[in-house]
Amino acid sequence: QNIVEEGTITLAPHSYNPKDNIVIRLNTESSNDYFLLENRQQIQFDASLPGNGLLIYHIHPDIDYLSESNSINNTNPQGFYPVCASGSKPSSNLYGNINIASTDPVSSSPGATYYGLLLSILSGGEINDQTLETNLKKLKVFYQKSGYMNNTPADLFERYLKTGIGGEPMIVDYEKSIIDFANSNPSGFSQVKDDIVVLYPKPTIWNSHCLTIFSENGKKLLSAFEDEEISRIAWEKYGFRTGVAGTNISTTDLGIGIPSKITSTVTSLKMSYYNKLIDYLSK
Repeated sequence: QNIVEEGTITLAPHSYNPKDNIVIRLNTESSNDYFLLENRQQIQFDASLPGNGLLIYHIHPDIDYLSESNSINNTNPQGFYPVCASGSKPSSNLYGNINIASTDPVSSSPGATYYGLLLSILSGGEINDQTLETNLKKLKVFYQKSGYMNNTPADLFERYLKTGIGGEPMIVDYEKSIIDFANSNPSGFSQVKDDIVVLYPKPTIWNSHCLTIFSENGKKLLSAFEDEEISRIAWEKYGFRTGVAGTNISTTDLGIGIPSKITSTVTSLKMSYYNKLIDYLSK
């Protein structure tokens, strides 16, 4: 039954006659994006269910394409999934796997950085040739199960903001993305602020950017980067940690738990290991 106007609806238990597909459809404002509602009770066909009540599914706008390619729920975001009853505070009774979405490590630097961190964790913090093959096999299984991946962090972050907990419950990204978003779009940030939690793995990975100086103007640029005020602006406005000793940086005004100091980090992999990682995943 497709609901197009307000009113009172009595929804019989689905288990009375599952063949009749007793279900209500609620369309959203987006084309081909909608919810399905079922009344599931612990009787008859559903007698062995662990609970009872209203079951709500969200249907992704790309459901037709995903259905044709037989990839409805092995992509990210999933095409057909139950909505958590408690909204932004998932129940501890949830089951199944939650994918941590990232950009593709084969074609993007942030994704490669994340998979480098995973490889370091699998290797006990010390990557060596003796255990590399074994851990790359484990990592490839994770990679293959991750489904579709964006190629740029900007696209991934945009999907995270648009699809929310149902489509992208967790993403891995540079912290600068959320800081830049909060400063460039304060209205949009205020709408999602209370639903965002920032987590830092221990150790997390520290990415450094190399600045090579070839001229006198280059030296002036280096001096500017070492200026305390410019360092503060680079961090508070754009999320770039300069590492200048004595600089007092803070993002407490954002209210989402980004620390001013990072105390547990690992460095990026050697380029030779990055190349082996990318080659292995792309086979």
